[in-house]
Amino acid sequence: MKIAFSLIASVLLANGALANDFLNPDQVQNLLAGKKILGQPSNGGSFDFQMNSDFTASTSSGGGDTGRWRLSDDGYCTIWTKIRQGKESCFKVSKVGANYFVHGPDGSRSRIVRID
Repeated sequence: MKIAFSLIASVLLANGALANDFLNPDQVQNLLAGKKILGQPSNGGSFDFQMNSDFTASTSSGGGDTGRWRLSDDGYCTIWTKIRQGKESCFKVSKVGANYFVHGPDGSRSRIVRID
C-alpha cells in the first residue's frame, strides 16, 4: 500500500496535480533578490535572469535584455526593455517538494534549476 501511494504521489507531482505552495512576497524577495536564476520552461530549453537587490534585472538569454522588477501581492512582476515589448508581466513562485517553480500569467510553469 505504501509503495502504491508513493507511486501515485510521484505521478501527481510530475503532472503538477498536487497543490502548489505559493511563496508570499517576502519569501520571493528572500529567495530571488540579488541572485542569478537559471530556469527551465516546461517546453524545454533554458533561460537565465538576475533580480538585483536594487530592483533592476538582467538576462543573457535571447540576446540579452535589461529591465526592472517589483514585488506584487502574490509574487513579482518584471518589465523588460525588449522582452514582451516592454509590457509588465507578473509571476507567482511555488515550492513543490524541494523544487521551486515560476508560474506565468499565461498558465505556463518553469522549474527553477539553480539559484546563485
